[in-house]
Amino acid sequence: MSGTNLPRVIVPDTLNSVEAIHTFLKEALGFPDYYGRTLDGLWDCLGDLDQPVCIVWPHRWQTENIWFVQRSYKLLGVLMEAAEEFDNVHLEIAGENLSSE
Repeated sequence: MSGTNLPRVIVPDTLNSVEAIHTFLKEALGFPDYYGRTLDGLWDCLGDLDQPVCIVWPHRWQTENIWFVQRSYKLLGVLMEAAEEFDNVHLEIAGENLSSE
C-alpha cells in the first residue's frame, strides 16, 4: 500500500526542539500517556499503531540551530527503521516515499 493513500501526519517544520517533535507525534498519533518521549518509546509506540499512517517529515527545518537538526536526525532514523519494520508506518520526506512497498 502506498503511503500517499494513507492518513497523513505532517510534522511542522516550525518545531524547534526534539521534545516538541515528540509531543507533536504523541498527540497526532494518539500515543498513550505513558509515552516517555524517547527514541525507544517512539519505536515501541510506532510498533503498536493499530491503523496505517504516513508520517511526512520536513525537508528542512525553519531553524538554524544545528544542535536541534543533528538530534532530529536520530529521531528520523527511528522513523525510517519503523517504516521498514512495521506495516502500519509509512514515511515521506519532501514528497519522497521512503516506505518499502
